[in-house]
Amino acid sequence: MNLDTSKIIEDIKQNGYYIAKSLIPLETFTLARKEAIHFFSENNLQNKNLPTALRGGVKAGMIDNYGYASNKSWKIYRLCSFPWNRTPSQLENTINLSRKVSKLRNRIIGLDDDYGSYIENDNYIQYTSLSLYPPQGGFLNKHKDSHTVEEKIPIIHFKIELTIKNKDYKEGGFTIWDRNNKEISVSDLIEPGDVLFFDGTLPHEIKPISGEIGRIALFEIPTYVDPNFRDLEYFGDGVEISFLGKLKIKLISFINKFLND
Repeated sequence: MNLDTSKIIEDIKQNGYYIAKSLIPLETFTLARKEAIHFFSENNLQNKNLPTALRGGVKAGMIDNYGYASNKSWKIYRLCSFPWNRTPSQLENTINLSRKVSKLRNRIIGLDDDYGSYIENDNYIQYTSLSLYPPQGGFLNKHKDSHTVEEKIPIIHFKIELTIKNKDYKEGGFTIWDRNNKEISVSDLIEPGDVLFFDGTLPHEIKPISGEIGRIALFEIPTYVDPNFRDLEYFGDGVEISFLGKLKIKLISFINKFLND
C-alpha cells in the first residue's frame, strides 16, 4: 500500500482524522466484505449462547473470542482474533487485510511494520477486531481510548467499514469529534475501499444502527497484555509456576504459619 504518510500525519495533527480514499483495491475489499458478511450470517443468531464480547483485559495466549454484548455501553457482536492463534480459515482474507493496513498505521506513528505482531518486551500487541453492530439498534457509547499503561505509543486507529451507509444500513454509524470539537459523521463520507485513520484519544461513538445488514467494521486494536500472566518461574526440570500459582503458594504458606503459631 503506497500512501503519503506525511499527509496523514499532518491531517491527524490538525483535524484528528484522515480518510485515505480508495486505499484498498476494490477486489480485495469485496473479498473481505463477502467473508465478513458470511461469517456473521452464520454465527450471529446464536447470541444467547455466546460469551460476553471482549473489551480489554487481554491475556497472553488466550483463545480467540467471538462474543455478544447488549448493555448501556454498547450492543455488538465482536470477533477478537489474536496473532498467537491460527487465523480462522473463513476469515483469512479479512484478517490478513486488517494486519496489512496495521503495518501502514505503524509507519505513520514511527514503528517497525511488524511491531505488535508479536508480544513486545513491554507487552504491547495488536489484535484483530471484526465487529457487527446489528441493524436492530447496534451502538457504542461516546468515549475516548487510552492505554492501561503509560502512553508511550500514540493511539492512532484505523477503521475499515465493510458495510456502507445508505446501502447496507440507513441510520447511525461512526462519528468523531475533531480537534475543533466539530461532530463528523464519518460513515456518511466512507466509500468502498476507503480507510479512516484517526486519533483514538478524541471522542468517538457508533450511533444506533438501523436497516438491512447493519454496520460491519474491521481494525487492529493496539493494547498491552496483562504482564502478570507472562510472569513464570521455573524450577528443576521445567516445572513452572505462574503469578497466580505463586500467589496461591504464598497464601497457603501464610495460612499454615498463622495456624501453627
